[in-house]
Amino acid sequence: AKIADAVAARVRHDGHGGCEEVIGTIKATADKVASGFTGKEEYHFGDLSKAAAQKITGKEDYKFGDLSKAAVGKIGDLAQYYSGQYEEEQTRSSVLAEESTMRSSEGRKVS
Repeated sequence: AKIADAVAARVRHDGHGGCEEVIGTIKATADKVASGFTGKEEYHFGDLSKAAAQKITGKEDYKFGDLSKAAVGKIGDLAQYYSGQYEEEQTRSSVLAEESTMRSSEGRKVS
């Protein structure tokens, strides 16, 4: 929205006032896109970056280094996937989860 406002101000300053309708459409579209991405009705500087960081990290509050950690984790996942270890890890996790479920079920049985 601030970018659209700056463009509109520049167009007005340069004497191209006939572009007001186009500028209004651009501003409305930019506001709608920002609102859809951030979930906020009114955009403030930094809202898009914050929303992107939240979507990438899965965290509500961003702390320095969170994006780097998320990137390293995703790169590690991709490396495992492409090296074939991903399937092995998923199978191992499934087996461990199944064993854990069986043990807890056996502990609940009454003789």
